[in-house]
Amino acid sequence: MRANRILLLVATLVCLAAPLSAAQAQMAGLISSLTQQLDVTPKQAEGGAGAMFGYAKSNLSAQDFGTVSSSLPGVEALIAKAPQVAAPKSGGGSSLMGSVGSLLGTAGKGLTSADQLSQSFSSLGLAPAMIQQFAPIVMQYAEQVGGPGVAQILQGSLMLLQ
Repeated sequence: MRANRILLLVATLVCLAAPLSAAQAQMAGLISSLTQQLDVTPKQAEGGAGAMFGYAKSNLSAQDFGTVSSSLPGVEALIAKAPQVAAPKSGGGSSLMGSVGSLLGTAGKGLTSADQLSQSFSSLGLAPAMIQQFAPIVMQYAEQVGGPGVAQILQGSLMLLQ
């Protein structure tokens, strides 16, 4: 009887681990592409991709990001690996970015988030210009794994970076 319980427990754990392994394998493909194509470390690739997905999450509706996260298993885990940066000051930010954001009515959303994305990349030891190099690889991954609809959703939020 005890042996049956142990066997059932092991079988349950194996079944629960299988989807996680598939998600990890898919994300490993993205991380591998980033490390090979951009000559970054795996930690920089995970943190940078996570920061980009986190940026997208903050600029998409909950429904759109739900579509992205359900189509790209492991996205939330990558977001968790992104470096944490300080929240913007409540005055719309500083310098020209805050001023432009205020004029456009986007202070505290798109432009400030782009500034935070740059800070994330900097804290990983990556130049903020690397964001433009990460973007097409992340988009290609989204299209290959999630399909054209997911890539289109992500592109809408990542276009704010250009």
